[in-house]
Amino acid sequence: MIEQTKKTFADAFCILNRQKPIEKISIRELSEKAGYNRNTFYKHFKDIYDLRDFIDEILISRVRENFLHNITKENFAETFIKSVNKLQTDKAEYFDVMMSIENRGRFTEKLIKNISPIFKKKFEIADEKFADCIVESYFSIVLSNLSFWIANGRNISIVELSKFISEVLTTGIIK
Repeated sequence: MIEQTKKTFADAFCILNRQKPIEKISIRELSEKAGYNRNTFYKHFKDIYDLRDFIDEILISRVRENFLHNITKENFAETFIKSVNKLQTDKAEYFDVMMSIENRGRFTEKLIKNISPIFKKKFEIADEKFADCIVESYFSIVLSNLSFWIANGRNISIVELSKFISEVLTTGIIK
């Protein structure tokens, strides 16, 4: 019940944040959109930014799970495509909002911070001198292409996008 209530607030936030910046969303308006009262909101979140952090955590935990259980060095291209497709279809509305211009920088910074230790371990990046640079390059390519794709109305299929990103990551930009 609690998780469903939080999810309802998150869904309402995503609808409203597509229409206006976070600082213009009132708790009253958000609560009405979610179908609850303000007191219910405050039982679950301290403020609107806490709700946004809750959405961040949902997405980051999904990405983390995918990395931990699906992506390996040996089958990177194939599992990468499947993982991106699954993430994008599971929580597309959350991704849209968190990858918007308003939220992207903060969200991607949090995501990279949470995922980079897993990434370094999975891909056995032992070169400390370049490890952070490798991680930053990888996530910059993935996240900027996802953001661009969302901003352009998903103008190609997720499979095409995933294949493109995977090819850039495995063979480079210039063949």
